[in-house]
Amino acid sequence: MKEIYHFLQQLEANNNKDWFDKNRDEFKKAQQKISHLTELLINEVRSFDKEIGFLQPKDCMYRIYRDLRFSADKTPYKTNMGAYIAKNGKCGGYPGYYFHIQPNGSFVSGGLYMPNPAFLKAIRNEIYYHSDEFIDIIEEPEFKSRFSFFDEDKLKTNPKGFPADFEHIELLRFKSIAPSVNVSEEQLFSNDIIDFIIENFRKFYPLNAFLYEAVSKIE
Repeated sequence: MKEIYHFLQQLEANNNKDWFDKNRDEFKKAQQKISHLTELLINEVRSFDKEIGFLQPKDCMYRIYRDLRFSADKTPYKTNMGAYIAKNGKCGGYPGYYFHIQPNGSFVSGGLYMPNPAFLKAIRNEIYYHSDEFIDIIEEPEFKSRFSFFDEDKLKTNPKGFPADFEHIELLRFKSIAPSVNVSEEQLFSNDIIDFIIENFRKFYPLNAFLYEAVSKIE
C-alpha cells in the first residue's frame, strides 16, 4: 500500500500532464497493485455475497482521469484509487463494497451511494414496510460503533409518498445508505490491511442484502 500511497502523494503535489507522463510507469505499477487487490477482494466477497456474480478487476476499478466538462477544478487526475465491487461492477448501480485509497482520506464503505431515483424509492419503501429489520441491522452494536453515515446526504423535509407521522420517518430522508469507516495511515500500511477490508466488507453484507432485496423488486 505504501507504493500506491506514495504515488498518490506525488500526484497530488504535481497534478499535471507533464509530471504524469514522466511517471506513467509508476502509475502503472500502482494500478497493477490495485488490480491485484481488487481481484483478491472480488473472490472474498463472492464467498459470502453471491449477488455480485463474476467480475473482473476492470469492471470495478475507476479511471484516474477526471471528468473536467462541468468542473471549475481543471486538475486532470484524481488523487485517489479504489474499486467498487457490486453486481454489474462500478456502473451497475447496485449495493456493493468500496475501498478508497487517498492521502489523508482513505476509507472503506458499503451500501449504496446516491442510488438512482427508482432504486431510492424502492429502498425507502423497503425501509417503510420492514423498518424493524432495517433498524436491527444499523443499530447492531458493533455496526453502529464502527460505521458512520453521510448525514449531509439527507433530505431536510420528509420524502413524498409517505405518512408524516411514520415513527421512523427520519430513516426515509437518506439520499444514500452508505456506511463507512475511515482508514488511518497506520492501518493502511499495516500487514493486516487486507484482513481489515474483508472484515468490514463482511459486516456490510446484511445491509447490502436488505438493499438488494429492495431494488430487486423493480428489476
